[in-house]
Amino acid sequence: MKVLIVDDDTPVRKILSKIVSHYGHQAVTAENGQIGLDIFLKEPLKFDAILSDVMMPVMDGFELLKRVRHQNSEIPFVIMTGYGDKGMIIRALKQGATDFLTKPYTKKDLSDSLNRIESMLNTKQSMDYALPFINTTLNTSIPSRIDLIPGLIGFLKAVARPYCHLYGINVFDIATALSEAITNAIIHGNLDIPSSVKNSSWTEFDKQVCERESMAEYGGKMVSVCFKIIEMVDTEGKEEDGRAGNLNLQNAICDSAAANLQSETVNCKSENFNAVSHKEEIDKTISFLEKQRKKHMAMQWDIADNGKGFDIKNIPDTLSSENFLLSGRGILMIRSFMDQISWNSKGNCIKMVKYLQR
Repeated sequence: MKVLIVDDDTPVRKILSKIVSHYGHQAVTAENGQIGLDIFLKEPLKFDAILSDVMMPVMDGFELLKRVRHQNSEIPFVIMTGYGDKGMIIRALKQGATDFLTKPYTKKDLSDSLNRIESMLNTKQSMDYALPFINTTLNTSIPSRIDLIPGLIGFLKAVARPYCHLYGINVFDIATALSEAITNAIIHGNLDIPSSVKNSSWTEFDKQVCERESMAEYGGKMVSVCFKIIEMVDTEGKEEDGRAGNLNLQNAICDSAAANLQSETVNCKSENFNAVSHKEEIDKTISFLEKQRKKHMAMQWDIADNGKGFDIKNIPDTLSSENFLLSGRGILMIRSFMDQISWNSKGNCIKMVKYLQR
């Protein structure tokens, strides 16, 4: 890491610089807040962390922290203050300091602080390691407004991105499938506008969308989305959605999106895993991790609306050439990008599954 050290005490500044360098980091020093700020502003992305004293001439640590936060809201900022200055510590933390050191601090205190910072900066590696252990469940909902879809997709894409990156999945394919499913839930579900309207007249379609979005009985209905990581089990020779040998859900009832809307859903239970932290059991931890990574995990989304639903038996297999044009674009895109899709019996909740396999 490249660390900016700001302290008006020359001997302290030199000692801090030596300790930081001793632990393999690069140190840059400044004798007061103003000089430190000038150095930082020249290359604000150059530094990984800032260590700053509080009481300094020209510009104190509080002002430096304030100015730095205007430019960079995330850079770790460690405040250094005298023992017993609890008021200053609390003030600094509320202003955005990441950590604090109280004088006289030891070499180990500084090392621990640097290690905490480094672990935060290495979130990518840490997250990849931890993902197989993390049981993720997210529930959200939006009113039936087309203009809210891009923002919701951006949010859901950000949630799925770490898994997509780790398992080599195209996150934009996931975003496309989600967008199609949510759009269908709003337009055909809650707004109750059939595909035939769009096929006959785009003008009439846009008119109905605008009208119904503003009507409480249509636009007031919510679309609910549940995202979760599930564990799956192998099945032999079973075909589903035109795919042989699919992995099926270990648990068959979904308790998410449609449940919030008083619809039938599918409940997916998953184990809770706790990483072993003791050093003497590190080999056991690694072995457990490898087993976790070999398990068949999947991302699942349950998207439900408050519409009247439809007869799911009427949905053709869009992946077969003879049925290619018999269904809308949305179902085709969803089937192409997801590994499993299914609906509840009412037809107002779609479950989409994407396998997490290396």
